[in-house]
Amino acid sequence: IAPTIAYGNIVVGNYSTIAGGKNNTIDNLSAYSLIGGGLSNTITGGTKSSIVGGYRNSVVDSTESFIGGGLSNTITDSRYSNIGAGSDNIITTTSTQSSILGGKENIISASTWSSIVGGNANSVVDSVNSIIGGGRGNTMKGSDRSIIAVGVGNTLTDSSYSNIGGGVGNTLTDTSHSIITGGQYNSISGGTGITIIGGAGNEINISSDDSIIGGGNSNQILGSSKSSVIVAGSSNLIDSTSGVSRLFIGAGYNNTISGNTTNSSIIGGDNNVVGHNNSHIIGSNIISLSDDTTYVQNLHVGGTTGSTQLTLVESFTPSSSGDTSGNIGSVAW
Repeated sequence: IAPTIAYGNIVVGNYSTIAGGKNNTIDNLSAYSLIGGGLSNTITGGTKSSIVGGYRNSVVDSTESFIGGGLSNTITDSRYSNIGAGSDNIITTTSTQSSILGGKENIISASTWSSIVGGNANSVVDSVNSIIGGGRGNTMKGSDRSIIAVGVGNTLTDSSYSNIGGGVGNTLTDTSHSIITGGQYNSISGGTGITIIGGAGNEINISSDDSIIGGGNSNQILGSSKSSVIVAGSSNLIDSTSGVSRLFIGAGYNNTISGNTTNSSIIGGDNNVVGHNNSHIIGSNIISLSDDTTYVQNLHVGGTTGSTQLTLVESFTPSSSGDTSGNIGSVAW
């Protein structure tokens, strides 16, 4: 079939059309294809594909794919995929039913049913049914049914059903059903059902399933500290080997719960250490000594009558009714 040539436009493909523009090309392997207009757009090996307009956009070896417009956008070796607009966006390497709606220098590679809404230099690689909403320099690789909403330099790798809401430099690696809502340089590695709610430099890793860090700075949940929580504060650490930990640190600074420990907590304060089961600290600079114990620096008990202010589970007789010596094990009566 002789090519159709007008205004530098060349149509060779069977049943294909170039409606307008200049220096646009549809080659002989691109049947049932369309270029609406624009300048220097090309469809080569792109059966049933379309470019509406724009400049230097190309569809290469791709079936039933679409570019709406923009500058230097490319779909190659893909099927049923589209780029809406923007510049220097790429869909490549056997991507199927994937979309880039706009933005600049975004790329989808070897991915199915995945999308980049906009932004700059975002990438989705080897992922299924995943989305980057926008932002700059966000990367998703080997992750299925996951989302990076916005932000800068966030990374989601080998994770499924997981989300990064935004922020800067946050990472999710080898996890599932986990989320970092925002903040900066927070990380989750391994495990499932894990959450970091903002903050900076917070970390949950290995096998700390169903654990949460709620903000703060440089807090860590490590080891096998399952079902554990740190709420705000700074430089707090939970590092248990128990497997089912249920540990809690409520703010404060430089507090630590570690060892084969379960059902223990630190309620604020600074520089506290718990290494026993069912042990709890309220205060600062306290180290636990035994299981099933609550530690406080000073305790004020208030009640309506003296007889109900303090109740002992087991009977106890103080050394004297006027014992105010403060000896260990004594009661000031």
